[in-house]
Amino acid sequence: RFGYPVSLASGADIVKLDMDTLSTEVEVQAVAVPMRDETAYRVAKVRNSFGEDLLQSYEVPMFVDGKLVTLDDFAGAAAGQEFDLGFGAIRGLQLTRNVLQKSEGERGVISRSNQQEEVVEISVENLTDEIWPLRLLDRVPYSEQEDLEISWSAQPPASEENVDKRRGILAWEFDLAPGADQLIRLETALSWPEDKILR
Repeated sequence: RFGYPVSLASGADIVKLDMDTLSTEVEVQAVAVPMRDETAYRVAKVRNSFGEDLLQSYEVPMFVDGKLVTLDDFAGAAAGQEFDLGFGAIRGLQLTRNVLQKSEGERGVISRSNQQEEVVEISVENLTDEIWPLRLLDRVPYSEQEDLEISWSAQPPASEENVDKRRGILAWEFDLAPGADQLIRLETALSWPEDKILR
């Protein structure tokens, strides 16, 4: 039901109706995926606490401090459901991911095997003037074969492993102060028998 009569003309453009405004508290954090992006993205974690379903919609405008940052689809949300909303890139949170070392060779004296090692350095730099709660995601390989052995280490250690029940996905969570940067070093080693081929 709408508060006043509305005329819909045949063949006209879409009619836009101003609906009511709902407000709620959200948790805002920067989400960084250095393997894919050069900047972090602003994400709001929301719980639908309005006691009714939120309807699906297309090309929803997203604003930050009154400025339009993106248009996105909204899948809708049931009452009580938690969901994430993206509010565009944070240009001041710069990401880099560099492979410092990658080597492959044979090892062993009596029993020979092949080995592959990789060292990756991930950097996040905060060029903004505010503290950002940051969630950084990266990955390590995992084995589905008995003959393939995988070990890895991270410094600092990951806050979470197998994120959202996805094997090999790691997450680090920390606050990044203005002007600060955070380095993460990720080392992986794979070894397999000499008569096997790694694919």
